[in-house]
Amino acid sequence: MSEISRESTVMDSRVPVRNYNTENWLRSVREVKNELRKLADLIAEEEDDFCEIEVFDRLSSTVNALRRLKFDLEEKNSKKSSKPKRPLSEKLESLSVPECFLCPISSEIMTDPVMLATGQTYDRPYIQTWLDADHRTCPKTQQVLPHVILTPNYLVRSMIEQWCESQGLDYPSRTSTVHGDGIMPHEIKYLNILLDKLSGHFQSQQREAARELRALTKKKHSHRVFLGEPRTIALLTPLLQSDDAETQEHAVTTFFNLSIHQGNKVLIAKEGAIEPVVKVLRSGHTMEARENAAATLFSLSALDENKAKIGASGGIPALVELLQDGKSRGKKDAASALFNVCISHENRGAAVKTGLVAVLFKMIANEKDGMKDESLSILALLAGNHEGAAAIAEVPWFIPILMAFIKRTTTTSSATASASSTSHSTENAVVILAALCGHDPSIVKELRSNDGYIKALVSLSMGSSPSRSRRKAAAIVERINKQIRSVTI
Repeated sequence: MSEISRESTVMDSRVPVRNYNTENWLRSVREVKNELRKLADLIAEEEDDFCEIEVFDRLSSTVNALRRLKFDLEEKNSKKSSKPKRPLSEKLESLSVPECFLCPISSEIMTDPVMLATGQTYDRPYIQTWLDADHRTCPKTQQVLPHVILTPNYLVRSMIEQWCESQGLDYPSRTSTVHGDGIMPHEIKYLNILLDKLSGHFQSQQREAARELRALTKKKHSHRVFLGEPRTIALLTPLLQSDDAETQEHAVTTFFNLSIHQGNKVLIAKEGAIEPVVKVLRSGHTMEARENAAATLFSLSALDENKAKIGASGGIPALVELLQDGKSRGKKDAASALFNVCISHENRGAAVKTGLVAVLFKMIANEKDGMKDESLSILALLAGNHEGAAAIAEVPWFIPILMAFIKRTTTTSSATASASSTSHSTENAVVILAALCGHDPSIVKELRSNDGYIKALVSLSMGSSPSRSRRKAAAIVERINKQIRSVTI
């Protein structure tokens, strides 16, 4: 047998004789790989360096088949991925949606399933709205909730995702349903509707919109952030001068809620809303509106640039007035705002001119007000101003009043709230007295003439009080000793 015929016999015994249009009959990658293995074995076992031309033809045809399969697969995947999915919001009457995928509140497929303390699963935006309305029961079981923590239900979410994929539905990712400020799309829509109502001509709509904005900005940080834009301030500001008392109250309280967010403090001042807020403080329709205006100024005054604007807008006299005739909460907000505003040196002179010093000493003497700490804190600031020190020195019996705080002994632990309050009051009292001693030598003379005062000051300077109190007391004692030496000489 010739060499050629021997090789043909071997080849035919290993590979079935077929119509070698391999591209037609190789229908899967597995078949292609099997054919390539057979051809590779055949080539490797040849005894010389040559193979039948038919082997190479089959090899070439098989490689082409592999390329074709790969191309067909890529094209198929491309068509599959480019096929648009139906949005989840599309009406699905023709589909039987598993009941566990539907939110019990909205009856829609849940996009962000979360569990309540009762174990019931709801869509986050709807159950959050329920909780924001001060409901503390499970909507489905009516059980009282021990807490309002929402726990993501990843199992249900995964099941919904798989079902949507099988139905050709586009299931939104968690990030695609939330605005950059952590606010849901349906919330954005609702807030914009409320803003549109503010610009309407019907007072009842404005009142209702302002009331709702007040409630929403109180409860959610994301609402305060989203509404922090010039449009909101421009729509709310005219309502501060509304003839309707309820609308005015809702508007100024919304300003307070917005001002809690740091970025909005700058925006509110920049848009010129401080002066209208001051007007509400001075002559608001209700005491609550005035008190909430004071709270707004207190919040805004946290920024140094706003302190000067509040002073220039007439805020200081209006705050002092509320400090005198307001209720307990209003007095505290007014005092806190005055403290912040008086940190700015340029506002201290204006505060003294309003008669603030006399008002503060009157509040210290009035046990019912419970405003001793706040009053002493403001006086400690004013004492650092020449006009403030002069005004304090004109108050009758100011030395006995201040020394009463310094002589007070603490019987409770320094860790208690009572001891902490006493320590703070004592510190402010000795700071005021030290400033007055530097202002007027006759005050040092009066202290020198009272052994009880000297003993209390020496004890404070050597005791365990805060270092600032000890330093100020020691400075007063040194002034007394210096004056004694000068008299002796």
